[in-house]
Amino acid sequence: MERPSESQAPKRLVILARLAVLWIIIVFARLVHLQIFRHQELRTKSDNQAIHEDKMLAQRGTIFDRNGMPMAMSIEKETITINPMRIPDLGVAADMMAGILQLDRADLYNKILMARASDKGYLIVKKHVSVPEAQSIRDINLDYVGFEKENVRVYPKGSLASHVLGSMDHLEHGNAGLEMSFDQELAGTPGIALTTTDSRRHILEQRVDAPMEAGKDVTLTIDERIQFPVEKILKAAVIEHHATTGSAIVLRVGTGEILAMASYPTFDPNDPLAPGETMESRLNLAVAAPFEPGSVFKVITLSAALETTSLRPDTPINCGNGSIMLAGGRRVGDTHSYGYLSLADVLAKSSNVGAIKIGLTVGKTNLFDYVQKFGFGKRVGMPLPAETNGMLRSFKKWTDDSVASVSMGHEVGVSTIQLAQACSIVANNGVLVKPYLIARTQRRGEPAEVTKPDKGKVVLQPETSFKMRQMMEGVILRGTGRNTARLEGYTAGGKTGSAQMYDFKTHKYTKRYNDSFMGFAPVTNPQIVVVVTLNGAAQLAAVVAGPAFKEISMAALRRLGIPKDIPEDTPHVPDHTVVESDLAIASLSRGPLDEDETPVENTDQQQSPYVAGPKVPDFHGKTMRAVLEESSAKGLQVEIRGKGIARSQSPRAGSVLENGGRIKVLFTR
Repeated sequence: MERPSESQAPKRLVILARLAVLWIIIVFARLVHLQIFRHQELRTKSDNQAIHEDKMLAQRGTIFDRNGMPMAMSIEKETITINPMRIPDLGVAADMMAGILQLDRADLYNKILMARASDKGYLIVKKHVSVPEAQSIRDINLDYVGFEKENVRVYPKGSLASHVLGSMDHLEHGNAGLEMSFDQELAGTPGIALTTTDSRRHILEQRVDAPMEAGKDVTLTIDERIQFPVEKILKAAVIEHHATTGSAIVLRVGTGEILAMASYPTFDPNDPLAPGETMESRLNLAVAAPFEPGSVFKVITLSAALETTSLRPDTPINCGNGSIMLAGGRRVGDTHSYGYLSLADVLAKSSNVGAIKIGLTVGKTNLFDYVQKFGFGKRVGMPLPAETNGMLRSFKKWTDDSVASVSMGHEVGVSTIQLAQACSIVANNGVLVKPYLIARTQRRGEPAEVTKPDKGKVVLQPETSFKMRQMMEGVILRGTGRNTARLEGYTAGGKTGSAQMYDFKTHKYTKRYNDSFMGFAPVTNPQIVVVVTLNGAAQLAAVVAGPAFKEISMAALRRLGIPKDIPEDTPHVPDHTVVESDLAIASLSRGPLDEDETPVENTDQQQSPYVAGPKVPDFHGKTMRAVLEESSAKGLQVEIRGKGIARSQSPRAGSVLENGGRIKVLFTR
């Protein structure tokens, strides 16, 4: 073989040297490209492989009742996960974990096998495991098993106040009630934790990148010890009278605190939606479902009359023997042939014709004005989803018949919470105080944000409110509520309402009713307002809603410790303190029962003697406000006549007032 010449050797070395230099340049350029131009990209990829970002769920705030009893709370539970890629024996792992966690072995094995075939390094084995289950898995100390903590929402009282509280969806967001409307405040702010692992996913380092902030606790005005009997009574009334739905509210007079708010049918927020169930079933009917109120609306009509006309409780109203012909040929009638009734008895007997006559005297402008003043046609402002405005057509759209219809509670839509607000105006000396549901909110470790009661605005003059309370007491003493709504040991005032339900398919009114009763107790110093609504009942309000009002009122008054204002051994005697002209009118108009009334047995209550009562104070020379305040403070009932200064009274000052009697006071200027 021929050896290379000496001249060829240097050439080869030069070529090799050049190639080496070129290789070095290429490697150096590649390093520069990677280290400088692609540094951030590669660093990110590297971090993503070794550093994992985990969201730290914030502790959701607790919802309490007014006494600090938890009604919705979050508890910490664990979820067990595995890394299928690191399991040495799939069969052994499936046997072991299925046995401890009470899972189907074949199903678990298939899930692990499929995850492994898909190169998945993460699989949830079981969510929300019990403490013993989690500990049993921990004791085995398997490196392919992981434990994740999460907060689970629970409702310790089950279905109690469920329509107020609401519920959560599978993403742990509120989907109804306060859980929905207060979702952001309750949820808080999640934190971020960074975990560094090696190639085998062993944890090398953990640190908090952003701390989590717990959600706010919310305390309600609801008293669960009132809420419970209210729901029980409402349910029984709906079932007994074959109604479709129902709602009830107990409101504290003067402050506007909602002590109970119930809807039926109810649900358990611990349970997810059943197959075929929609979120509509979880709407709070007390705020979201408008209905025609019927005769309860006569309270607004008569209040407007006392404020804007010369009509007074003893003014005779011609009820046309139970019938009236309106413009356009529309005839409206009562089920009873009343001739003349006093304005007070129009309310007590619930005469539609009488209410229409009064409404026509009030006039379209004034009636519309007072309907708005009482809060109808706009939301009350509850912190709950889907609150309704109700239905109040604009003044321009009122027809010639609108005054007649609205006067007796038709052609208008209301909610139960709107009725409670309206009734509280009469009970609260004519002042509208906004109802509220949230007592306070508080983030742990921070000062509480306390809700201050609304200052209120004057809707009715105090004397108008006083007269309305007397007339509403007459509904229970001698009117449509006398047989079913009278309380034991307490005076009370109220109003029944039965509105026939309209069938939009047949365009006819049905034999089903929206039945309501709204009232307050005690009469001289009202403490609570109670409103009960039963939709789709086959009977009238006196039979359906009256007894529920009585039971709910008694339960609330006992829970609040309100002293009884009627002696235990004294019957609640019907009101006979009308003026003599009223007695004559009443004797002429005595006849069949009104549509809201129920048959009453011929009892001997009217012959029951009064027992001796307190001494009559001297009202001479005092203003009407001073007389009302003094009589209210002493638990006395007075009958007001005229305006100005008190000039005369009966019985005279210093005499003994018959128990249950009233003091007639004449005012002149």
